[in-house]
Amino acid sequence: MALIINTADPSSWPTYPEAQHHIYNGLDSPLTLEIMGVLRQSLGHNSPFRWAYDFERRMQGPALTIMRRGIKVDMAARDFAVQKLKGRVIRLEYVLNRLAFVWWGNNLNPRSSHQLCLFFYDHLGLPEQFRRTKGKRSRSCDRDALETLRDYIHVRPICNAILSIREISKEIETLERGVDSDSRFRFSLNIAATETGRTSSSKNWKGTGGNIQNWKDDIRDIFVPDAGYKLGYFDYKQGESYIVAYEAEEERLIAALASGDLHTYCARLIWPHLPWSGDIKKDKTIALKAYYRHFSYRDISKRGGHSRNYMAKPWTLSHTLKISLYLATEFCEHYDKAFPGIPLWQQSTISELQRSKDDFGCHFLTTALGFRRHFFGRIWDEATWREAIAFRPQSTLGQMCQEGIYRLWKAELSGAPWQILANMHDAALLQFPVGHDDETVSAVSTLMTQPLQIKNRTMTIPVEASLGFNWRSYKKGGLLEEHSGPGSTAHQSRPTFVPVLDRPIF
Repeated sequence: MALIINTADPSSWPTYPEAQHHIYNGLDSPLTLEIMGVLRQSLGHNSPFRWAYDFERRMQGPALTIMRRGIKVDMAARDFAVQKLKGRVIRLEYVLNRLAFVWWGNNLNPRSSHQLCLFFYDHLGLPEQFRRTKGKRSRSCDRDALETLRDYIHVRPICNAILSIREISKEIETLERGVDSDSRFRFSLNIAATETGRTSSSKNWKGTGGNIQNWKDDIRDIFVPDAGYKLGYFDYKQGESYIVAYEAEEERLIAALASGDLHTYCARLIWPHLPWSGDIKKDKTIALKAYYRHFSYRDISKRGGHSRNYMAKPWTLSHTLKISLYLATEFCEHYDKAFPGIPLWQQSTISELQRSKDDFGCHFLTTALGFRRHFFGRIWDEATWREAIAFRPQSTLGQMCQEGIYRLWKAELSGAPWQILANMHDAALLQFPVGHDDETVSAVSTLMTQPLQIKNRTMTIPVEASLGFNWRSYKKGGLLEEHSGPGSTAHQSRPTFVPVLDRPIF
């Protein structure tokens, strides 16, 4: 006998367990179809959501290919990396326990939230930090809490040690449990999971794998190509800086990008009192001189400039770069003076956000590619402002990269020799047959190069290629930075010693 359940009337639902599954299916399938019918009406050709909808549907093909293929892992290198990370944890735990013994007279377990709460809040009397879980408010020593507590300088080393132990322990768990039985690392590539429109990655459906987009360079050497193949890493060189420069119409930053050495060029503008020669190659030697502790002028120009583009305050720069507040304030003043168009663009973006409303009263911004994002935070809050300022550069670059990967995937289906392995927000990782370096670099760079019109000007971000037999920086024996794509200055080949584990396997 057929059972008919009216899902629109909860009062008529049967309560026995089997019926609950029928109700779930009834709500999950037909209701989704009904919602799709309503959405179709708002996805006309002139709809601001049409582009995003079609774009994300197209990206399902490349995403599924990448997720099924995975990346080969050198198991010997993996085991070595695990032992190295475990050694770091042992050293950090030793330091943590020595510090805790001074304050508490006991060891401290970085993985016990209860014990950490007793130590920080009950014993040391620091302000309690809370979090809400399913409506319940409880004391917490999670990452946000520890990052707040380390503002108290006497417990900062303890907080840093705990955070480092937790981070490295997650890396160890991913290395030990994330690799499949066929020695491949597979992950879920999430197309529409972020507010900016960029992809994210996480564990796959089997519970293995993990986030491929945040691996540290010193353990990336575990990823190697399949036999007979070579890895290629193609990234949009200083892509976000290009988009910021053209969005802000900041001519000096555009000139700095065209110079071939953005960070040295910026250093010359930020610190004009240094004895610059006018030759960018000679000036790089000056820019590499120590500015503060182990940071050079060029380091501060690179890291501080990127943060300042997104309206970072002096206190934030001081905290993230580990420099004094005085030097961070001085840098911000010099940077704003060197590139006056950046603060004006930031204020213009904030004003546009506050003015732009849709039919439902939601504030939004739209990128040059047509992707619209609604902002539901308080539009007078600086946190919302910073999200709005970073949105266009990050979203535009992320979607340019996805479009490039889509073209590579279509070419792969048509017989191109490469295989796409990963989407890295602003770069693509792939493998190609050994001995086809030049033709692969030329073809891939051409497919990924996309002229973009921003404020009536055409901008092209150069694509840079790094090739090698493991996925690690050329400075550490992995990828060799040999080629540059269309629109960029060619780089000299950087020969490097290739360890046994990094040599090609045939």
